Amino acid sequence: MSENQEPKPTLTINGKEYYEADLNKNEARMLSMLKALQPEIESLDMQLGTRLDHKDRLIASLESSLETSQGDVEEVEEIEVVEETKQ
Repeated sequence: MSENQEPKPTLTINGKEYYEADLNKNEARMLSMLKALQPEIESLDMQLGTRLDHKDRLIASLESSLETSQGDVEEVEEIEVVEETKQ
């Protein structure tokens, strides 16, 4: 290959390389949809990471608050919820 030629765009699936120029219309459309999905997936992944971190912090705060406000509770009163039926 001479220095003036740019390399052909390729995609790799399961370790096998394919030239994008060799894809048929249907394959090219699927590749285009995959490329369009990638930024959205990355954004959702970042949002999920943020939400999971927030969840962990809330659990830690709740646990700390419960330990502080209740101390060592030796007995816990069980509350029975009875639903009344309307006739």
